[in-house]
Amino acid sequence: MASKVSSIDLVKGWMSAYESGNLDYIREHTTEDFTVSGAAPQPISRNDFIELLPHLIRALPDWRFNASNYKQVSDRITCSVRVSGIHSGVLDLPMMNIHGYQPTGKRVRLPLEQNTYVVRDGKVARLEVEKVEGGGIPGLLTQIGAMETQPEKTRSKPK
Repeated sequence: MASKVSSIDLVKGWMSAYESGNLDYIREHTTEDFTVSGAAPQPISRNDFIELLPHLIRALPDWRFNASNYKQVSDRITCSVRVSGIHSGVLDLPMMNIHGYQPTGKRVRLPLEQNTYVVRDGKVARLEVEKVEGGGIPGLLTQIGAMETQPEKTRSKPK
């Protein structure tokens, strides 16, 4: 008889599977209605996320979440994440109209973000990525030069 995996261990396994590009594990441990918010300008559905994953891992094969400070409150697991990797593979992000962006060799180190995973019935049902300046997929694209820096807000100068 198999023992039940803790929600924190589920999330750790899920992130490890992401880092290694193990789509089978991600599919098996993600609910059908899974969504990601905060990592991209628009929420990402389960199918789009599973399609996106190999593109990111191909472009940054040494992708690491560098996660720490796991905490659980009810069905929510939070952790601190600082994504890193080297852009050593071709990047294709059809959902963002990026095709064949050649490797730059640039090291990516995103700012510290808080991730919240919502677990339901032993699967990841939602991932909420804290929106921080220079973070998420736009931050990654800016660091490798595939996207111009976009200011979050326009501030007027005092007269």
